[in-house]
Amino acid sequence: MAFTFETYEQYTPVMLFCEGKLTLGSGGELRAEVKRLAQLHKEIVLEMTYVEYIDSIGIGIITTAFVSARNAGCRLRLANMSTRVRDLLSLTQILRVIETYDNFVPPGIDRVP
Repeated sequence: MAFTFETYEQYTPVMLFCEGKLTLGSGGELRAEVKRLAQLHKEIVLEMTYVEYIDSIGIGIITTAFVSARNAGCRLRLANMSTRVRDLLSLTQILRVIETYDNFVPPGIDRVP
């Protein structure tokens, strides 16, 4: 499944609902969207319930998105990762730097879309 995301700026924090496989060729738009949003908001959450797989390029995309957000004075967090994705990011030590949420539903909605 191709990687897609939807942006919901009406939530606080701003939410990007991600889905699919974050791999080579699939994350350029995500990186650009985080960079754009970081200029406008104080916090961004990547909601990852439906992210099936991340490869080394996907890890790089998340890392550069985190750095872009931090440089703009914005917090980037990851939410609701599958065990497989969480284990991979733990193994690479990224979760020592990027904050995470488990079972996160943004205020104002009943469930993740």
